[in-house]
Amino acid sequence: MTTPPSKEALIANLDRVVQETLAYFEGPGRMTKARVDRWQARDVLMHFIYFHDATAWGIQSAAQGGPLWPVPGDSDTVNEVCRRLHEHESFDELLAQVRQAHARLVRAARSAPDLDRPCFQRATGETMTGRQRLELLAGDPRTKGAAMNRTMLMLAAVFLATTGGVAPAADYLEKSDFQKSRAFSPAVVTEGGRIVWMAGQTATMDGDGKDISGNFEAQARRVFALMDQTLQRAGGKLANLVTMTVFIKDARYGDRFVQIRREMFPDGNFPGSALITVSNFARPGMEIEIQGIAVIGDKCTNGGCSTK
Repeated sequence: MTTPPSKEALIANLDRVVQETLAYFEGPGRMTKARVDRWQARDVLMHFIYFHDATAWGIQSAAQGGPLWPVPGDSDTVNEVCRRLHEHESFDELLAQVRQAHARLVRAARSAPDLDRPCFQRATGETMTGRQRLELLAGDPRTKGAAMNRTMLMLAAVFLATTGGVAPAADYLEKSDFQKSRAFSPAVVTEGGRIVWMAGQTATMDGDGKDISGNFEAQARRVFALMDQTLQRAGGKLANLVTMTVFIKDARYGDRFVQIRREMFPDGNFPGSALITVSNFARPGMEIEIQGIAVIGDKCTNGGCSTK
């Protein structure tokens, strides 16, 4: 008969999986297009947060003689609720919550007098002990449901192993010398994916709350930063922009804007663009407004959709 792993061995195995997962999602996992059914990278992190907290709660409750943690539905139901609860949070905020949820679970497991007590009840009525929950979250193949959970946690790593890399967000038609000099693409080709229609973005305060009214360069950089934050909430980032309409109040700033845009897209995959000079904006002190459209998770690969 096989001796079950010790409490510390269970925690160490879970911690290893969590650290691998965090390392991936802090890097290339931000842009993975892999899915489990309809669930994307952001959804994986939300799933992770919920089930780690649910397990920690159940273990703590069992230690005090309290009730089991009741899961209110199947994984898809839980994931959809989590998606709605976290939809306004950035990728970085989700990663921070993953760390916190993991730390809570480790503390709960270490302080538990007996991990073999039932602490968790699935929507089917099946109960699980604290030990079984830790094994499941770490992807132990002996545990029912572990294969799916492991896939959820290591979604992007599985994707990379099977495809050899993450596909670029879109195809960019070949640019003329003039278009390269002005940092825009003649057209961007996408197929499928999620389209994000962005409202016009302005800024008269920087990230520290300082007034930047009348400061064109500070406003331009802040506008790009705010657009990136908005796209992170949708599961993307600034690089997913495929087109933008830029409004500036003073045509003399056009060249400087082009230089700033070039910095924002260092790989040379510039969005399509229109640059328009206007007489004024809705509020005093505004110097620039950018409206954009982004596509996240489309099917194009480099050269695969375009007609160059």
